Amino acid sequence: MGIKLRGEPTAVRGIRGALEVYGRLLDSGFEVYVPVMYIRHDCVIITKSSEHIDIEIKSRSPVSENTGKPHTMFLLRKDFKPRDDFFVILHYVGTDESWILPSKVAKQCLSKGGDRIIIGKVMKEKLRQYKNAYHLLDKN
Repeated sequence: MGIKLRGEPTAVRGIRGALEVYGRLLDSGFEVYVPVMYIRHDCVIITKSSEHIDIEIKSRSPVSENTGKPHTMFLLRKDFKPRDDFFVILHYVGTDESWILPSKVAKQCLSKGGDRIIIGKVMKEKLRQYKNAYHLLDKN
């Protein structure tokens, strides 16, 4: 999936990341519903067991264009409220690298400021079981 993103506006990159995740959700057998206007979540899925799950997608390019260093920070909303039927997907655009986090797990991973998750070596190890774990969205 090595798509070059250099010079692409941030908003376009975010949309590209969301579209990549929608594709993965569809490939995993979920029904995906995308709102016409963003209000709180990027999409709602209906699982194979007919449950509705709200999905928030946070995407980044894997590497900074300016510094060449890896991007590690994913920003979440300040009013983030975890629920059983709410997941956060952290996704690196143009890669197959995503973390499928139940919102309660995402809340526990927030940094001291309460609005970001830093995916460094330690956090990657801590979240190893969630990497590309789309199956976690369906309890059956």
